[in-house]
Amino acid sequence: MSLEKSVRLEFREGRSDKVYEMDLIPVEDKFLVKIVYGGRWNANNRYCKPDAPTSYAKALDIFEDLERKKRKKGYVDQ
Repeated sequence: MSLEKSVRLEFREGRSDKVYEMDLIPVEDKFLVKIVYGGRWNANNRYCKPDAPTSYAKALDIFEDLERKKRKKGYVDQ
């Protein structure tokens, strides 16, 4: 699986220590955003957005929107 774009973010505050990872991945001629998140030592929550592969432009919009929202909440690069 090749990656078009990838980001690894973390959030540490008080007892909170979380990670949020996103990969923009090609699926045939379309794209998905694969997301993995959770506590640093048990980041096993996974899902893809959107539910079905879509155009690169739409997938990139989703990727950038999610990244912007997480950074606004205080997440920073790992």
